[in-house]
Amino acid sequence: MASGWLPLNLQGLVYECAIDVLVTSARAALDAMRASSAANTAALEAHRASGVFEGERDEHGMAICDRAELHEQEIAYIAEMANELRKAFVVAAYHHWEVSVLAWARRETPHDANLRNHAQSVAKAIEVGYPPDAELRQVSCLANLIKHDSDSARRALKKAAPKLYETMFENVTARPRWASAVEISDATLDWVFEVVRKSGPGGHTLPPPPPGAPASAPSAT
Repeated sequence: MASGWLPLNLQGLVYECAIDVLVTSARAALDAMRASSAANTAALEAHRASGVFEGERDEHGMAICDRAELHEQEIAYIAEMANELRKAFVVAAYHHWEVSVLAWARRETPHDANLRNHAQSVAKAIEVGYPPDAELRQVSCLANLIKHDSDSARRALKKAAPKLYETMFENVTARPRWASAVEISDATLDWVFEVVRKSGPGGHTLPPPPPGAPASAPSAT
């Protein structure tokens, strides 16, 4: 008869399910935005191909606005909406890891709530048996930059992930003046989700043994 722990980690299931919710939500929203952008692009191309003016003119007959401008503006808005969405999900994913570490810590010691920074959270995660992925520090710096976009936050991300830092600001001069300087790509968001996923337990990850228990689960007899 088997003894020891069940091959199912409820903490891991909760952790993984929350990440799946974030991933599914982000992809659904981004797919909808891409569809809207594609529809506006098709309408813009059709309008230009028609050669028909649809807009307003002033008293001298000069064009004030045209339907093409409305489509162009909508496409630009959608692109910025998608970027803001990706930024929000980067922060949400990292926050999920932070609050999960706190929950794991409180399970061991209910009054243990003093995790004030990334380093303390990492130390606690290692202590409870769920060491984070080596790249989580980069995700932490990225989330902090998105929240604050201060000089110190930029320096921290540039030091932790120089290549990522460059891709985030390489198109800044070409973006609209009203747009955020921080640009998050689909690939970057996918990377964040994967790093956060690897920084916690899975549903089939054996939980850490309780105090005084052997280091590994005993075999079935």
